[in-house]
Formats: sequence, C-alpha cells, structure tokens
Amino acid sequence: PERFEPTFACCDASCLTFFPDDCLDQAAAAGTRSWFVDFSDLNGKAWAPFLAAGPAVIAFVLCFLDNGITWHLINHKSHNLQHGEAYNYDLCLSGFFNFVNGMLGLPWLVATTVPCIIHLNALADKDKDGKFLSVQETRLTPLFAHLLVGVSILAL
Repeated sequence: PERFEPTFACCDASCLTFFPDDCLDQAAAAGTRSWFVDFSDLNGKAWAPFLAAGPAVIAFVLCFLDNGITWHLINHKSHNLQHGEAYNYDLCLSGFFNFVNGMLGLPWLVATTVPCIIHLNALADKDKDGKFLSVQETRLTPLFAHLLVGVSILAL
C-alpha cells in the first residue's frame, strides 16, 4: 500500500481494499489470525523451533542482563532507596509478562536502563555536590506512562 495502515484491515491478499468499508459482503478481514501463537501448525517446517531456540536464548540472556544491570544501577547504596517487600516481585512479574507477550506475538518488556536512570535523577533531592539525599519513590509515573502507550496503540 501507498500509506501505512494495519495489515489486518485488508479485504484480500493484495491489500488494495479495506475492511469493512470496501467489503460489505465479507464477514471477516483477509489474513486474520488467532490471538495466540499456534505451535502445532509449523507449516511443514519442524526444524523452525530448533533453529529459533538459539536466538531465543540469546534474547533471554539479553533481557535478563538488562534487568539485572538496571536493577543494580538504580538500587545503588548511594541512592538511599527504601523498598517494601513487594518490590522484589517486579522481576518475576516482568518474566511472566514477557512469557505472555511472547505467546501473543507481542514485544518483550525490558528495563530500559537510560530512562530508568533519568527518572531516578528527576525524583531525587541532591546536595550541591550532586549526591543523593533522598528519592521520592513513586509507582504512578510508570503506570501512567504505560497507560499512555496503551492508549496510543488503541488510537491506531
């Protein structure tokens, strides 16, 4: 197509017409798929999961290291952060959501090291030398950031 549009809006494989406006007699858009990845339908390519295992392990290690490095940078003793018990469940939740996103064919969650450090510095009270005195800890900023991302996706 000449302009960017979601591929699921096509009436046929050529994607020259758009569902449902141009396809009044058609019940569903062309190329629709289920929400979950169907691992039983390999299309005659039984080798594909084995070939994909290598990059998947590398991607897992990358996500694990990204979360770990970010956690250690943010939770350094000089930042004077005080966390409750529930804070330690974040890594488990991140792993769970990465599994769910993988099953749905969605992108994985990563720690995004640089924005986390910028966010920490923005919430910190520092002395004239730049040392952390205290940090205003909040969970609302990431909540609203993710809500806005969700709204922007729905706006497509």
